[in-house]
Amino acid sequence: MLGSVLILSALLIGLLPVMAFAAQGDPNETDYWKALYPHAIACYKYDPPDQQNFHGYLVDDQKAVVLNEFQDGWPGDHWEVLIVKSGNEPGNTGLNGQNVYEHPQAGVKYYGPLNGGGKQGAVSHWIVCKGKTPETTTTSTMPTTTSTMPTTTSTEASTTSTQATTTSTAPVDYCNAQNKPGGISLAAWLELGGNPDCLDIAIEAACGMVTGGISRNETIWDTWAVAFEEAPATYDLGNAQFGSMSFPEDHNGGSVVVAYYLVGPEADYGKISGEPNFWLQNAATIVVDTDCQEPSTTTTSMPSTTTTSEPTTTTSQPTTTTSQPTTTTSEPTTTSSSVQPTRYACDEETNDVVEVGPDDPGYESAKATREEAEDDCTEVLPTVVTTTPEDPEDELPFTGFDSDILFGIALVLSAIGATLLVMTRRLGDEV
Repeated sequence: MLGSVLILSALLIGLLPVMAFAAQGDPNETDYWKALYPHAIACYKYDPPDQQNFHGYLVDDQKAVVLNEFQDGWPGDHWEVLIVKSGNEPGNTGLNGQNVYEHPQAGVKYYGPLNGGGKQGAVSHWIVCKGKTPETTTTSTMPTTTSTMPTTTSTEASTTSTQATTTSTAPVDYCNAQNKPGGISLAAWLELGGNPDCLDIAIEAACGMVTGGISRNETIWDTWAVAFEEAPATYDLGNAQFGSMSFPEDHNGGSVVVAYYLVGPEADYGKISGEPNFWLQNAATIVVDTDCQEPSTTTTSMPSTTTTSEPTTTTSQPTTTTSQPTTTTSEPTTTSSSVQPTRYACDEETNDVVEVGPDDPGYESAKATREEAEDDCTEVLPTVVTTTPEDPEDELPFTGFDSDILFGIALVLSAIGATLLVMTRRLGDEV
């Protein structure tokens, strides 16, 4: 019995730190770590762990977290603490499956604890806090010297006067996150200050594009921006456009609805800005006209002013020299240099002089004058050869039929005729 009591007492004593630790808050939330680290200015939780942000990203198949370089415009001056949750292997460091890295460095891979099977699991969520290095004060003590004058003793009555002092407290600038004291989260501190509105955005639409920017910024960061998407908003910063968004002519049939929202380095200020923002996912929309080109008036729609519709243009004039071939033939002296003159040739069939135009295949070989063509006709007439040359050697070759052959044929026909005559007479005598 005594042994059981001792065992139970040991268990209770062992559970006391855990119970006290659990009573301080939820380690899976940012407020817990802000309260735990007095130098923490602001803490951020990323769940799901791969969501777009300004602070870090996942590597090694989402098993490790890598922080970005700390920016000058952010609250604080360093990374205070990084909490990576992946598994909950007994015996490993980490609270509820979390590994805690104080003052982490940018560019380093930080893993969570191993899972129940002893393997490195994927990151389920991670929390990072920005910290501010506390200012150090130096106190110096000046030594004092006491001198005693033994020869003279004087006593003077002293009068003590008390002046009332008035203490005035300067108003707190809640838009400056560096004024936040330790031990309280930024969201809770802003709530104490009435959730001040420290940001304004301005949106302007023109034909074919929309622009947006920060018109008022009383925070300590200058990395705020306006994100644009075609509506509906997906809040995927990898596909959003920042500062402006433009569209081609007649995009989406002449108009497009664009969603816009505030993005920036600090969610707590963005949520209370009163502007549509990424964290509350309450994007606003604006319609952008994409039918920007003015309707143009073409010349074909004005028949009274265009050249192509005028019946009196030079292209439709039937009286031009190109459409009057009779003019050029009758007036060769006035024909322009572009019109070729008519030539003459001898027609071999009729033996007459005919006119040859530029389109005739025999134009190049034709004569320039009618007289030259008549000479050609005279040379080819068979009647031109009418005299017998005096010199037999100059006699032209015979082109007719041979007379000896004709004479032989005549003798044969005469013999045949005589034979027929004799036979006819004999037949008559016999009768």
